Amino acid sequence: MYFYHSCYIQTAQQTCQKILHKIYMAMKNIPFPLLSTH
Repeated sequence: MYFYHSCYIQTAQQTCQKILHKIYMAMKNIPFPLLSTH
């Protein structure tokens, strides 16, 4: 049961990272004047 739980956590983390990466790449492709304030 513990092995299944840790495996589930790893899968969830990988899925979350993939989603964050997609969002990051999408935001990189869109020129945001608000983000480049420096």
